[in-house]
Amino acid sequence: MHKVTEILFRGPRPTDIRTLVERGFQQIVVTQSGDEDRLTDSLYESQLRSKRSDPEAIYPSIKVVYIRCSNIWPPTYFQVSEFLVAASNGLKTYLHCHSGVDRTGFLVAAYRMQKLGWPFEEAYKEWVEQGRHWWFDWWKFELERYRYKQ
Repeated sequence: MHKVTEILFRGPRPTDIRTLVERGFQQIVVTQSGDEDRLTDSLYESQLRSKRSDPEAIYPSIKVVYIRCSNIWPPTYFQVSEFLVAASNGLKTYLHCHSGVDRTGFLVAAYRMQKLGWPFEEAYKEWVEQGRHWWFDWWKFELERYRYKQ
């Protein structure tokens, strides 16, 4: 788990919602494609499925925002916009994809440029240093769209 700001954290798919609630998180932003839901049966995935069918069933104190991002293509402009809105609502937020480096790193880099005014080079460098997989290097061309505040 990496701290982005005082209320925004990022990392891999957690193992249990209870852990996030105990750490004071009020919101989870899930950027997995949805394939993980069908391919795994971890406690976390089971809790998310239960929460989706009955939002008050598992942990009523935590909000779950689903932004379904591709496993292959970078997050779209619409998905980045959704994340920027979710990350700006004042709730302590945990952002994750499957491994917490590619989709998550892309969104954090866009957030840093759009909301915190970071230059592209610094945001991109942090994304790479946080463990971006080399085969997604071409995503940097899409990330450049967020170079300037909009």
